[in-house]
Amino acid sequence: MRHHGRARIAFASLLLLFVALVFGQGACGGGSGSTPNGDDAGATGDAPAGTFSVGGTVSGLEGTSVQLALQGGETVTVSTDGAFKFTKGLSPGDDYAVVVGMIPQGHVCSIAKASGKVAQADVTDITVTCPSTDSALTSLSLSEGALAPAFAPAMTMYTMSLIVPLIAAQKMITLSATPRSLGAHLEFKGAPLAAATPSAPFPINPGPKPLSVVVTAADGASTTTYTLVVSGTPGSQEAYVKSSNTAVAQSFGESVSLSGDTLAVGAVLEASNATGINGNQTDASVSNAGAVYVFVRSGSTWTQQAYIKASNTKADQLFGRSVSLSGDTLAVGAVFETSNATGINGNQADTSAVDAGATYVFVRSGTTWTQQAYIKASNTNANQFFGLSVSLSGDTLAVGAMREASNATGVNGNQADTSADYAGAVYVFVRSGTTWTQQAYVKASNTQGNQEFGFSVSLSGDTLAVGAYGEGSNSTGVNGNQADTSSASAGAVYVFVRSATTWTQQAYVKASNTKASQNFGRSVSLAADTLAVGATGEASNASGINGNQADTSTAGAGAAYVFVRSGTAWTQQAYVKPSNTKAALNFGISVFLVGDTLAVGTQEEASNATGINGNQANSSAARAGAVYVFVRAGTTWAQQAYVKASTTKANQGFGCAVSLSGDTLAVGASGEASNATGINGNQSDTSAAGAGAVYVFR
Repeated sequence: MRHHGRARIAFASLLLLFVALVFGQGACGGGSGSTPNGDDAGATGDAPAGTFSVGGTVSGLEGTSVQLALQGGETVTVSTDGAFKFTKGLSPGDDYAVVVGMIPQGHVCSIAKASGKVAQADVTDITVTCPSTDSALTSLSLSEGALAPAFAPAMTMYTMSLIVPLIAAQKMITLSATPRSLGAHLEFKGAPLAAATPSAPFPINPGPKPLSVVVTAADGASTTTYTLVVSGTPGSQEAYVKSSNTAVAQSFGESVSLSGDTLAVGAVLEASNATGINGNQTDASVSNAGAVYVFVRSGSTWTQQAYIKASNTKADQLFGRSVSLSGDTLAVGAVFETSNATGINGNQADTSAVDAGATYVFVRSGTTWTQQAYIKASNTNANQFFGLSVSLSGDTLAVGAMREASNATGVNGNQADTSADYAGAVYVFVRSGTTWTQQAYVKASNTQGNQEFGFSVSLSGDTLAVGAYGEGSNSTGVNGNQADTSSASAGAVYVFVRSATTWTQQAYVKASNTKASQNFGRSVSLAADTLAVGATGEASNASGINGNQADTSTAGAGAAYVFVRSGTAWTQQAYVKPSNTKAALNFGISVFLVGDTLAVGTQEEASNATGINGNQANSSAARAGAVYVFVRAGTTWAQQAYVKASTTKANQGFGCAVSLSGDTLAVGASGEASNATGINGNQSDTSAAGAGAVYVFR
């Protein structure tokens, strides 16, 4: 609120009265005692010979005028900051006194060294200070958004709404303010703010945030506080993405991968007989062959760049079951591919190894995609499911084969053994130039049948995480007793690190509340020194972060666990549950980490809400699906957004796949039923059951 110093106004009135009584003139000056130069702006003539002048300096006028009076009746009006003097000459020993005859409107005046005796020199050290009492602003703005209502100097309360990116814990903005009085002082967030100059960037988080600018007038006493309440609204949907050849039961969105402004989407049941890039996608003669679609963004507009098929397309290959993008490289898994070839670029026409699986690597030059490699396991056998999971990081590719049957343990063991059905394995490949070679054959340190090691994989630099959701140890935490087999399908994750070309196991990771059938490791995601793990069978009824994980009352609710590495040691940082935990939610079916943001999907969630942060208590749309976005500040995680499709319907499976990159979230909904094609088509259509869709949020 503004205060204008009534005490100073009363004092100024007394000064005017003093002028009238002592100098015998009206309060506005200019009486019979004034000199012909009395209205001069302060540059008066010299004092008569043998006498000395009286003067000094004036400051704080800001375009106004102040009238000064000298004992004896002379007045002078000063209109600009600077020097003034009276023309009347005084003799040595004479007394002098100067007062303010008329105070400028909106100012207060004080005089230092206003009186004294004339010595043998001009008096030049009288200091008149007239600071403004104006504490109003002429402008107030943020680097984004518009104030409501529009700015007016007399209005001190405003609101504004800003979109906070879904996958960022905060949005950085700046504030600018301009005072009406140039001598006013601005303070923002407890520090000085330069007039008309943007502040240092500061964060806007989801929810309301009050911001205050305190304006102190030049007089040092009058103040006005301007308050702006900014509401950070998390994210918005940027695009609704469909295939260019939408058909019933394509399962478009079964897998998704983002890298910058590029999005790859797998449609595992697509039925075209085309091969390679941009072939005939209208053909529907090869059921469940599968396809991958690549989209690119310019500004906020997405377009399809490529339609990608295997180089040896056949029925039931499920090409696109897994996808991973890294810059201009794309890896695609075809889990049921049937060639008996081994290694790189072998005989892909062979069909003698049912469901052996394969992985295909494509590269982009400009806008053109070409196949670079056809990759098989070094020990190809039927039913390995090689390519069920893939992860790219630069020139390194990890491929999971969850049903590989060797009883080997560790790295580069005996891969010819087939005595441990469904034990699983992971194969690491590296690229030099355009040539790919196998670098490592990776197994669990406690290999057993039915572990399904490699169901999920994630690479980040020289670190590899592998999920084995069928692992049966009852241990908890990191590096516990892995020989135990008393908790079937409890699940585990194994972390490996590379030094030069050698991979070694760094950690054996379990849930903090291990129980049978938790399926810990159903999904994994690495981002530098942070690991996220989904456990779809976890049964606690807790919600939010670090709740009661000992509870087992909600079968199949699901959970996610976050681990962090310091040096070589991993520890659990958070136990993460959704905000609307329910039985059979399967929270954690998909997880993805980027920086301090974690997205967790559950394709079984049943709310009929749409968009961001809707009514999650509703349960009228079975298997509609949802995604939950969590952010970390320091070591603390919190839920930032509850994300739903823009046209939620039952059986969409929204959240079956998630991917994050920069400020963008992509969500697959493989059961979505619209017959639309391309970008932002008619999503209310329901004529193509199981066609699938992908939703992009920022």
